[in-house]
Amino acid sequence: LPNLLLTFPDLAPGDFRRRKVESPDELARFVRDDPGGALADLLTSLGGENDVASIKAALDGVLDPSSWNGWWAKARKHPRVLTSGTGSRLRYSVSESAEEAADTLLDELERAEPRDRLSIAKRIAARGDATASAAVGVLAASLDRLGDDPGLAWETAAALDALPDG
Repeated sequence: LPNLLLTFPDLAPGDFRRRKVESPDELARFVRDDPGGALADLLTSLGGENDVASIKAALDGVLDPSSWNGWWAKARKHPRVLTSGTGSRLRYSVSESAEEAADTLLDELERAEPRDRLSIAKRIAARGDATASAAVGVLAASLDRLGDDPGLAWETAAALDALPDG
């Protein structure tokens, strides 16, 4: 086994995957007690964007499968966790800070096509923070440019209404 471990890249102390091997009971308590923090740590360890299946697989052995739904509902609300994509292509990543996550979402909202702004606005609304208030300004400004698509204008107005201060 020690020779086999030499073929794998070094994992920094504290890496979620390393902790899973070195201290699984302690990690299981952390995962149970701090779902958001555990998800942020896991996403940091995995790097890049990850789908739900890879997150769930990484938790195998430290999270009871019967606890998944409740745990996931809490974990994905962590302020550093970001989502991208839609439907089955939904991916999760983590930012360095909650402020960086908010800035990333607002940048994505500003650059998006008008129809895509609706799904981004829903993700921002779910955060329930000051980012949602900033999103109101972006969506409100886009309403003036939607005169040729009244259906999209109505949908955008409904998205605005769902945001705090909208």
